[in-house]
Amino acid sequence: MPKYKMIIYWSEDDQAYIAEVPELVGCMADGSSYQEAVINAEQIIAEWIENAKKLGRNIPKPKGCGQKIKTKQKEKTTKKFKGWGSHIIQSFFPPVCYFSKVFSERFLSAFNDLNTEAELTCQHYESEHAWDEALVEYTSVCNVRQSMINLHAVGLRHLFEQQFCWLVSRLLEERQREANYKVDEKVLIDIGEINIESFHSWKKLKELEYVCNAVKHAEGYSAKNLEKVRPDLFKNPILLGLPDINFSGKRLLIRQPLAGYDIYLQETDIKQYALAIEDFWNEFIEKLNIRSSHE
Repeated sequence: MPKYKMIIYWSEDDQAYIAEVPELVGCMADGSSYQEAVINAEQIIAEWIENAKKLGRNIPKPKGCGQKIKTKQKEKTTKKFKGWGSHIIQSFFPPVCYFSKVFSERFLSAFNDLNTEAELTCQHYESEHAWDEALVEYTSVCNVRQSMINLHAVGLRHLFEQQFCWLVSRLLEERQREANYKVDEKVLIDIGEINIESFHSWKKLKELEYVCNAVKHAEGYSAKNLEKVRPDLFKNPILLGLPDINFSGKRLLIRQPLAGYDIYLQETDIKQYALAIEDFWNEFIEKLNIRSSHE
């Protein structure tokens, strides 16, 4: 999709971030966060272009962002790509690996005997009221476990974005550069001429992005996109096999994923997302090596 300039600002009236695309008349979107506004705007751009094609209207070519990197700076920065492969392996891989490994082996292991503990607790309760209290405690702990898994996916996604932005700031020699993932993504593509969206890992990382936003902001654009690629994440595994009491046939709106409701990520999902990040950096290193061999 063509990369058009965006103007993003906070609207007090709408209580949302607004992303305007001045090169496409009337093209704008909003979002509860800076990042969500950009994502929504990209969807609106695609729809704007599709409608223009149907109507036979002219589609303006993007003029490029106002921060075009000069040729000399690009050549200088491209040379810095050499040798970054080993740095990425040493600095980026361990945090991602242990983010998943320690979470699984040290944290989630604390919940391994949850069912057994609940059964033993219920056996000691004689009254119905006491048994109800035990059930409430059991479900609450289950919700905490789910909440931690959901929250861990958010942390994993932001860890990846921080690595990404850190790399761009070092390549541009702008150590005080403020992190802005969407902007830095375009910068990295520009200076490296690497289409990261063509990476095999990109699809899984987009899924993780939807998960991250849906967990943080509940119902919205990302939740709808997540449903398209992972409808299974909206089904409580505890209720699988039981009759569906939702007679509307539609998915219930996401309200409290941080409380352990509505989105049900599993331990295997965290491992897959961690592997997708590692795969991304491996693919990135491979592209760097190819570029270096041709220079």
